[in-house]
Amino acid sequence: MNLLAALYLVGAVQALILGLALSTLRNENRQANLYLGIFLALFALDLLDYFLMQSGLYTSQPQLLFLVSPLTLAYGPLLYFYIKRLIGDQTVQAKQWRHFILVPLGYGCALPMYFIPLEARSAFIEDPQQILNALAHTVFPLEISALLSGLLSLSITIVPLIYGVVILKYLKRYRQRIRIAFADTATANLSWITQLIYLCLALSILYGISIIWSFGQASIMEIEGTQVAITTTLPITIPVLMSVMALYLAIRALRQPAILHTLLLSTPAAAPGPDARKYARSAVSPSQAQTMQQRLLEFLANSRIYNKSGLTLPELAQHLEVSSHQLSQVINEAMGTSFFDLINRLRIDEAKRLLADESERNSPILAIALQVGYKSKSAFYRLFKERTGLTPTAYRQEQLDQPPR
Repeated sequence: MNLLAALYLVGAVQALILGLALSTLRNENRQANLYLGIFLALFALDLLDYFLMQSGLYTSQPQLLFLVSPLTLAYGPLLYFYIKRLIGDQTVQAKQWRHFILVPLGYGCALPMYFIPLEARSAFIEDPQQILNALAHTVFPLEISALLSGLLSLSITIVPLIYGVVILKYLKRYRQRIRIAFADTATANLSWITQLIYLCLALSILYGISIIWSFGQASIMEIEGTQVAITTTLPITIPVLMSVMALYLAIRALRQPAILHTLLLSTPAAAPGPDARKYARSAVSPSQAQTMQQRLLEFLANSRIYNKSGLTLPELAQHLEVSSHQLSQVINEAMGTSFFDLINRLRIDEAKRLLADESERNSPILAIALQVGYKSKSAFYRLFKERTGLTPTAYRQEQLDQPPR
């Protein structure tokens, strides 16, 4: 066994163990983790397929050849349903089987390969011409077999790209939703999934490039009057990246806290600002909205509840004795902002006051961040710089070190 084959085997075992761990983990994300567990199990089979090919074991186990590739068409749907389940979207139950219809179609494309005798399959790596000779004598014409094989390779490249774009659009709408419902997005933030999707897209593009490159290096053989391009070049970087991606995905999923599903589902997902259709059935009149806005601003100023870590829209609505939907309408329509932006603007204003206070000169930045409601220094720094153009440290120096006027 060579080193590369050993790496593939380690990656397959790693992905399988992590997939089983996620599938059996009993926590709030159990249903979502089941999709991800299956996703990682397919990863394990894919890496095992590379291992068998790289190690030459397909020679002794030819019946396993061509069995795994069509399963990769399930990667996109599984990751899509994992994300939808993670944020509490219950619509994944209805007609979800349609997303997996490409898997049996993929096996249909691979069908001619299953008619090849086992003795010819065992020579696939060392002598690809032998398998082509055998393929030419199956019930399928050689031209049809080549076309179906090309369609399978194209699908394996294109389908993940399509699902990657769909998932990115879905996550964009989700980010708009959490900014309406949450003051702190750390728990509900799925930026790591966005990074993962970009990695998957890069992997798919790399796979497509490797296929194009391998055909450029292919040798042309003539089988019974038909010219066929033969290539057995393996895109070596792909299984290695798959191993790294499987480990990263499992670790982040195991650490992902539960998201407040009902909170997200009860909140309208739309950008702030006037939108007549969004609140068409709302019982809040313009005069009531103005009154509610005044009550909201007075309550925030007097209670300073915005400094409470983990504050949510329903919690604030409860204090005001209004519904979350009504409060969302007032903040989005009347005030032209989102709950997230409103609360964090007040927090940053409070932090600016503290940073400019001479008596707070020796207070650590983290202490001020915690005091105004942030759970981490990094989140505070990022939002503070977004709103002021300066880091908290630079702002303090600018305010306290400038000469008095």
